[in-house]
Parts: sequence; structure tokens; C-alpha cells
Amino acid sequence: MFLRIYRHFVERKLGSQRALTEKYYEEVQAMYQQMRAWRHDYKNHLQVMKAHLDLGEYGELSEYILHLDEELTRISKVIETGNLGQRKMRGGRKPGLAGV
Repeated sequence: MFLRIYRHFVERKLGSQRALTEKYYEEVQAMYQQMRAWRHDYKNHLQVMKAHLDLGEYGELSEYILHLDEELTRISKVIETGNLGQRKMRGGRKPGLAGV
């Protein structure tokens, strides 16, 4: 009887630990995917800026940088305040630099 109760307790504890480990793994995977997306976007922005520079399109480059700065400022406010209500006011769009 004692062995059965002990085994049940151990299995329950291991199940709980396994669930926590799986959740942690999923969160790490999500962070990794997000970092990959940010890296991809970053590289694309650098390529656009370099192209404007190489073509001597300094006005377009300046506008592009100003637009990026505005987007990053807007995103920072949402992140710092945790205000996801702004997302609803923008029609449900996720914060990001898409379409830049």
C-alpha cells in the first residue's frame, strides 16, 4: 500500500516536471523563432538602406530611417506599457515593421 502511494506521488511529480519542461521548451522555441524573424527583418532593412546609399538616394534614405524610428518608437511604447489595446485600435495588426 505504501509503495503504491509513493509510486503514485513520484509519477505525479514527474508528470508535473515534464509538463513544466515542455512548456519551457516551447517558450524557448518561440523566442528563438522571434529572434530569427527580427534578424531577417534587420538584414532586410540594412539592405534597403545600403541600396539607397549606393544609389545616392539620400532623401529616400532619410525618409526610410525616420519611418523606422517612428515604428520603433511606437512599438517601444506598446512593449514598455504592455498596452495591447493599441493593437485593437489599429485593426488587430501586430506591432512590427512590416510594409516598411
